[in-house]
Amino acid sequence: MGGSMARGLRALNAPPHVVGFSLDPADGRLALECGAIDELATDSAEAARGRDLVVYATPLGVTLDFLGQHSAVWGEAAITAVVDRFIDELSNDDMLNDNPAIRAARDSVDPDELKAEVTALVCQATGGPQEYTGRTMAESHAHMNISGSEWDQMITIFVSLLDEFSVPEAEQGELLPIVESTKADIVLRPDQ
Repeated sequence: MGGSMARGLRALNAPPHVVGFSLDPADGRLALECGAIDELATDSAEAARGRDLVVYATPLGVTLDFLGQHSAVWGEAAITAVVDRFIDELSNDDMLNDNPAIRAARDSVDPDELKAEVTALVCQATGGPQEYTGRTMAESHAHMNISGSEWDQMITIFVSLLDEFSVPEAEQGELLPIVESTKADIVLRPDQ
């Protein structure tokens, strides 16, 4: 796929300077020799450094290995995307907004600050280098009078976003127990 894309770029009237990288040095040399790329980088960071556009084209197995090696960076970006949508969905949910304490709490917090705090919390909880320095879950939610059914609604929204963002079942299986471990600190009315 990468070679086809590079050859397609060559067909442009003003082809860009194409830097390539391959885990297999022979494949990289071949791409350079046949003119698919202008320059062969020695590693992926070098290939991407200072570029206006980076295209990552590789077999799926290699992609998963690469992302695993760079999970601190990729993980935070993925978590940030999910958390941003999650906070937006919670803020706009009619059932949750029927609770005046939740609505008041939401209206008193800057959404961008909340997203940053929740992202740091999730990144830290999933082994990232970020450090959550905010209040405890009990302190943050005590005044919201959250019910069991409101918790269930939040979990429904969360799982639907994980599915929408194609988070694999294995990762969901690791993440959901982390979220579930906060329930006792957040839910004040478990039977409602």
